[in-house]
Amino acid sequence: MFSHSNALATGFAALATLVLTSGSLAAEAPARGVHYFGLKSEAISQMQAKDRRPDGPMVDWSVPLTGDRTEGAFTLQDEIWNSTFKVPLHFHKKHAEVFFIMDGQVEWTVGGETHVMSAGDLVYIPPNTPHKVHVVGGKPMHTLFVSTPGGYEEEDQISRQFSKEALDTPVAKAFAAALGDFNPLPDDTVVPADNAGPGPHRDAHHFALGNKVRTAFNKSGNVSSRIVLGGDDSEGRFTWQDESWPADFNVPLHFHKRHYEVFYIVGGAVEWTVGGEAHVMHAGDVVYIPPNTPHKVHVVGGVAAHLLFIQGPGGYEATVDLANAYSKAERERPAAKAALDTLHDFNALKDPSPYKPK
Repeated sequence: MFSHSNALATGFAALATLVLTSGSLAAEAPARGVHYFGLKSEAISQMQAKDRRPDGPMVDWSVPLTGDRTEGAFTLQDEIWNSTFKVPLHFHKKHAEVFFIMDGQVEWTVGGETHVMSAGDLVYIPPNTPHKVHVVGGKPMHTLFVSTPGGYEEEDQISRQFSKEALDTPVAKAFAAALGDFNPLPDDTVVPADNAGPGPHRDAHHFALGNKVRTAFNKSGNVSSRIVLGGDDSEGRFTWQDESWPADFNVPLHFHKRHYEVFYIVGGAVEWTVGGEAHVMHAGDVVYIPPNTPHKVHVVGGVAAHLLFIQGPGGYEATVDLANAYSKAERERPAAKAALDTLHDFNALKDPSPYKPK
């Protein structure tokens, strides 16, 4: 970016509860994956001294998850944009973007559709989709920014390695433009409604705004979820859920064969154990869990926790919708149960040191 369904749904605990109560046997532990904890206390700001000025575009930004730490799947950036931040109309040929607003206000125009967005809102921008953005309200704006495939951050890393003179050559500019995938457009560009004609076209972008987002509540896990981006809304790339976990929330040791997970802590405290490594995580911390990586989690501190949950590939919510569309007796039919267990991709493990609530 900056030079750079009506079925019921539930949260993460629903999968755990359904599988563990259906009599499934514990699987054997898979190979440990390359997981990653991004703890805010250890985060390194990407801001250069020259950019720390009142009229600069950014107040601060860090990269909790780089492309090389996610097997190239995505890059996750935690950014605070200045009140004057603005990016003109452009598009990307090769990558998709997601922006989740944590605080402040921003106006996005995507594929010809414009909205002012606030905390809890999300926009998904697929490739070849003209878009522009500027902060509104006179205050900085805090956003989580995911770009896929990963590697977005490498353009900035290269710019740090060379002088302005070295970068200001035709060949360097050409290679940087190809790497950055930032393709400017005249602000009066007409976006074809029928995808006809040359140039970039409006694609299946998605705004998730305020009370228009599908909300779900899992009675068994007492988990509230907002499905801010489903698999069907992102061409299968992601599912994003905005979740509240109760003080007694606990998911025992398990792994997934086919999908990765990311959890960003918005509020409260949770203890994650991933690949044998344990951390108590607080607001601003993030964990990346690749496939075939044993992990477990429980809320700590006696208060509810607020998290963003990103799963890829997308479609997580569909398996929960299907499970809640039928009775327990119907779900327990052997063929249905086998298919549902496969869709869940929740594989329980024996835990030599399970969590025991006090």
